[in-house]
Amino acid sequence: MLSYVSGNIVSAVEGLYSIFFPAECIMCKSYHEAEFRWLCPACSDDLIGMQVPGVVGAKLQNDVVMDVFCRWPFDEKLQGIIHAMKYRNHPSVGHRLGVLADGVSIFCQSNEIILVPVPLHAARLLQRGFNQSKQICKGLASRIPHLEICDCLARKKKTSPQAQLENRKERAENVRDAFVLLEKYKKYLAGRHLVLVDDVYTTGSTMRECAYALSSSGAQKVSAFTLCRA
Repeated sequence: MLSYVSGNIVSAVEGLYSIFFPAECIMCKSYHEAEFRWLCPACSDDLIGMQVPGVVGAKLQNDVVMDVFCRWPFDEKLQGIIHAMKYRNHPSVGHRLGVLADGVSIFCQSNEIILVPVPLHAARLLQRGFNQSKQICKGLASRIPHLEICDCLARKKKTSPQAQLENRKERAENVRDAFVLLEKYKKYLAGRHLVLVDDVYTTGSTMRECAYALSSSGAQKVSAFTLCRA
């Protein structure tokens, strides 16, 4: 039901692969043989230096505000990396960004934390082959032993990509009532601190709808983490 994630296997496979097939870094376009194929060590260090920790508030129902922690600004560099992850079939980039972000520690005052990836619709998951939010969760969880990831949400309707919509109203309408909490997880989530995880925070529409779906879980608190803030 729940997954305890380690990055050791992923790192070992990537390390062996990079020796025989040197890769081009997504950011600087240089070839290298470092452990992780798609970001060279220098660009990984640059990403760590670019981190701008910040918490924004997403207003929910009844004027309740959910804390959303965003690690990076969504500039051209981050846009290129995230597009490569989602549209050039680089799922390991999501894992790597989760590792570099090391962002969950801000929420970890107790052992009651559960990471909840924002789900894809089944058709899009089949097309892409992976959920980028789940990959980010795995990277985040690799820094904290026994941190749990729970796929307790489902996307019940196929929505348009939020990035293709022009304004806040269209984005909000696009994802309205799009998510549902899977009944089998309700009892387990009660009293826990749930942290929604996604790649980019823009207007907060997706996070709000996911939080609404989680509202019947009996969770003690719902927060959110994203790689970037647009």
